Amino acid sequence: LFTSTGTINPSSVQFRVKPNDIENTLQARFGVYTNDNDGWADLNQTIFRQKGVYASGTNYNRLDFVEDDNKIWVCKVAHTATATFNTSYWNVVLDGSASLTSINTFNTTSAPRIKNLENEVLLQLGIV
Repeated sequence: LFTSTGTINPSSVQFRVKPNDIENTLQARFGVYTNDNDGWADLNQTIFRQKGVYASGTNYNRLDFVEDDNKIWVCKVAHTATATFNTSYWNVVLDGSASLTSINTFNTTSAPRIKNLENEVLLQLGIV
């Protein structure tokens, strides 16, 4: 676990998501192994499970992802879902409505100016 100078060997501690595991179980191993599959232990924690649309009665773990109200959310507190989406259990990862608004604003305000600039540069270079 340590280098010859007494510091922690950074390659002696590794993490991964368990291969071929639909639950995305987090694993760790300590030490240096010649076989890539030796020494791994489950950490009793799942990570980044894509759970689809939020559903009442579903058990959600920390770091599960759901869709609700045009947003992608990550769970911050393990819980069983109620009929009403409780934002105190979740953090927004992506707000689809806000992203679409930003894209539309760019397309109506900046894109035409960029096109005009491009045309001017091509004109100045004698390409047009």
